[in-house]
Amino acid sequence: MPDKTEFSDSEAIYLKQKDVARLLGLSTRQIQRLTDEGVFERQKTTSGTKGYELYGTVHGYLGYLATNENAKNSQVRDKEIDLKEQKLKAEIALKESQAELHELKTGIEKGEYIAVDEIRLDYDRFCLNFKKFAMGIPTKVGGMITGIVDAVTERQIEHDLSQEITDQLTAFVLAARTGEEDGEKKAGKDKAVHDKAVSKRRTRKVSPASGKAHSKRVGGKIQDPGQ
Repeated sequence: MPDKTEFSDSEAIYLKQKDVARLLGLSTRQIQRLTDEGVFERQKTTSGTKGYELYGTVHGYLGYLATNENAKNSQVRDKEIDLKEQKLKAEIALKESQAELHELKTGIEKGEYIAVDEIRLDYDRFCLNFKKFAMGIPTKVGGMITGIVDAVTERQIEHDLSQEITDQLTAFVLAARTGEEDGEKKAGKDKAVHDKAVSKRRTRKVSPASGKAHSKRVGGKIQDPGQ
């Protein structure tokens, strides 16, 4: 704000806008802007004209510069504080990452973690053993029903069980090789194919008297009557 010190008319010196601009090294547009902002004040002289009182204008401008300088210094300090905080956060994050890495390495050395390759190998072994077990079920079931049903029906049951297990294993393998979402879509398609195949097998003719399905052997292979 301009200095409010009062002077008598004989002491006060008033300048025009262009003279103030020349004195302070500014443009007349800058002088007008600072006047609008209240940094400078145009005062009415005894002659009825308006001008800038020299002493108050100079001191007002010096106060303006000092305020701006303080503001700039404050902004610089704020930026320095922000940078220090960011640096501190980065150092903390780095130390935490290093601690996690050290913990992971220690866990690996203690055997608390299993290598992905080992898990995959165990998974492959499990799938192979399970497949052997599952594919042996039809034969075991056939042995259990021997003498209960005729030989043709027994072989048909073994065939149907074998086909059912094969379809399920195929769907399982396909789902395991894809992502969860893709696996669900693929499993849906596999289920549709599987249901269609089951529906086709179930359409073979059934004897009204015995309720058993009758099949015939052609060239050493079992064939449904509908084929």
